[in-house]
Amino acid sequence: MGRRVRSLATLALATVGLVLLLAGGVAAKPSHCAKDCKQDIISCLALVPTNKSCTGTKAEKRACRRMYAAQRKACRGMVKVCKQQNPSLSGTCVLSSTTTTSTTTTSTTTPTTPRIITNTTTTSLQTTTTSTTPSTTTTTTTAAPTTTTTATTSSTTTSTTTTTTAAPTTTTTSSTTTTTLSNASPTRVYPTNGALYRPVIDDGRLYTATNQLYAFDEAGGMNCTGSTCQPLWTVPSAYVNGVTAANGSVFVTDGNGAGVQAYTAAGVPLWKSSITTGIFYSGVGQPAVSNGIVYVPGYGDGLPLSNGGAYVAAFDAAGNVGCTGSPRTCVPMWTTTGVPASVANSGSPAIANGVLYIANGALYAFDAAGGQPMWSAAIPSNTFSAPVVAGDTVDTVYVGAADGMLYAFDAAGMTNCSGTPKTCTPLWTATTPNSINGTPAVANRVVYTVSVDGTLSAFDAAGGMTNCSGTPKTCTPLWTNVRVGGTGYATWSSPAVAGGVVYFSSTDGGTYGYDAAGVVNCTVSGMGTKTCTPLWSAVSGYNGGFPASPAVVDGTLFINIPGAGAIYAYTGLPMLP
Repeated sequence: MGRRVRSLATLALATVGLVLLLAGGVAAKPSHCAKDCKQDIISCLALVPTNKSCTGTKAEKRACRRMYAAQRKACRGMVKVCKQQNPSLSGTCVLSSTTTTSTTTTSTTTPTTPRIITNTTTTSLQTTTTSTTPSTTTTTTTAAPTTTTTATTSSTTTSTTTTTTAAPTTTTTSSTTTTTLSNASPTRVYPTNGALYRPVIDDGRLYTATNQLYAFDEAGGMNCTGSTCQPLWTVPSAYVNGVTAANGSVFVTDGNGAGVQAYTAAGVPLWKSSITTGIFYSGVGQPAVSNGIVYVPGYGDGLPLSNGGAYVAAFDAAGNVGCTGSPRTCVPMWTTTGVPASVANSGSPAIANGVLYIANGALYAFDAAGGQPMWSAAIPSNTFSAPVVAGDTVDTVYVGAADGMLYAFDAAGMTNCSGTPKTCTPLWTATTPNSINGTPAVANRVVYTVSVDGTLSAFDAAGGMTNCSGTPKTCTPLWTNVRVGGTGYATWSSPAVAGGVVYFSSTDGGTYGYDAAGVVNCTVSGMGTKTCTPLWSAVSGYNGGFPASPAVVDGTLFINIPGAGAIYAYTGLPMLP
């Protein structure tokens, strides 16, 4: 397949989310299937572009139409999960791959705060260091001022009143602590042309990319009129695969043959990668930066190294090693060894303690200094996001997969590992209702996942102890959310944790925040299952499309809203212990 066809495929993967490949395994359909999910199927089909949007050569158009046809088929295969299957479910339309599991809750404790290792150097999420016991029935909050918002048809106006009370307002009952939910309005709007990626913030700059790279003033001071902020600068970059930033530089990968491009915070070109055939093809995942190296995920798809195939390529972030000429053109300092699996790589790398991790239908660990393989672990499903590494005395690497499973491995490749070459099996696994397409988040010894059907699940990250049992060890959630926005919506969001709140987005146009400790707005059923409702929400009104994952920096939540063609910024976020 030619490079342009590969570029079309990677663009479609990034923008539509490969609905057909999100299934981890096909479950038996109930007797009442499509007819009970008519409206949900209509909503799902509305997210798939028309064949008229397919452009390029005949081969490209044909591949595009086949992909869209497969996605429509997946939508029409939605089934109803009702009480006949699981008494705890009231009735939800999901993709036909969905499976359901009953949940058993055992005694829970909340350990102390661990050391958290971030998987990139681009964004530092602010988290609290105070632990909260889930059984607490009273809560004292110290937080941002109470915010009142008023929206009109032509503009959004935000008025703020500062008081000595904390936000959100809470009331205490015998079984739960609750807060009143109201819809937040954006404080600032950054117009783009519909970016799909989590915004990237570095050194006072806010970056995102579509067919061009945008740079805004993060704080909303420069190039802003009222609540609307225009770009400080833009540069063209067709078919963007990913963007990251670190130490005053921004890096973007281009799926249309331009490879990797590096710019200063002022938009001045630093270097770009060579596009000579056979050197390296970038994939659709997000690059990562660590210790002066830019780690770029490769396209993969079974291409040998001699033809540009690699899991990850390492470039010198400063544009010195492996770079020549003016303007600077760079080749990788090294690439990982081993031919990638014959599936298009959609994973993103993570780096921790000198080890490079990437998931591509399996989890691979390489030496981050030279790319030599260290160990690998089989994952019986597709993977679409980055691993995340966290721990206190022992580090664990977590991977979410399209089979709806969360996998936890020893990050050092010691426990449950053997053989030459070394292979590992999970320390523990956990089942969620549907495919996990976003990167898990870890905070305060809890790991959070978001399933494609909008289910937020929280699991014990302290060695997989609470709500875990059996050999091999399996875990059930500490708590899950009550799905919001109705049925028929989906999400490819990664969760973000800040200020004691965990956030994610949905195709119903909303971004939602839940108490990360599972206390506020949470109830326990007679079966011992804990469920939580949002304590914060921001519904944009733009249904459909695939809103990016939220990023929370310095008390502000940023999220790309493709339907609005803009990044929305929200301040006055709740703060919990």
